[in-house]
Amino acid sequence: MYDPLYQLIPPHLTLVFPFESDITLDALKNHMAKVKMKTFEAKIYEFKVVDQYIFAVVSDQESSIKSLHHQLYTGILEPFMNPNYFAEYLPHITIGRFKSHEEALEAFKTLEFKGPYTFMVERLSVEVIQEDDSSLIVYEQFLEATC
Repeated sequence: MYDPLYQLIPPHLTLVFPFESDITLDALKNHMAKVKMKTFEAKIYEFKVVDQYIFAVVSDQESSIKSLHHQLYTGILEPFMNPNYFAEYLPHITIGRFKSHEEALEAFKTLEFKGPYTFMVERLSVEVIQEDDSSLIVYEQFLEATC
C-alpha cells in the first residue's frame, strides 16, 4: 500500500545494498559460499520511520543478520560498502517509501503494529533490479539447516 515497488520486489531483508559492477555471478557465488551461517529465527518487533521510509525493524537473538551483512561486505564486495550504511545498518523490511519524511510520518500514524512477527531466515538471494524496477532472483544459497 505504501511502497510503490511492492508489486515489483518481494519482501526481503537487504544485506548488501544495490550496486553496479562487472562482478560475475560465479564470483558472487564463490564469495557467498564463504559465508558460514545456520538458519535462524528473526522477529519484526516494530515499525519505524527512517528518512522518507517506513521500516518493519527486524532483529534476532544472535545478531545473525548483522553478521551476514558484515561477512558479505568483505572481499570482492568490500569496495561497494558505504561506510554510512555499514556503521548504521538497521535490518528491516521496507513497508513504505515516500517523497518526504513528513509524508512518511503521516502514513506512520495510520499504522497499527500487531506483532511481533517471527520468521525463519533460510537463504541468501542475489537479485538483479531490472529496468522496470522489478526484481529478478538469479541465484539462491541456502543456509545450513539447524538440527
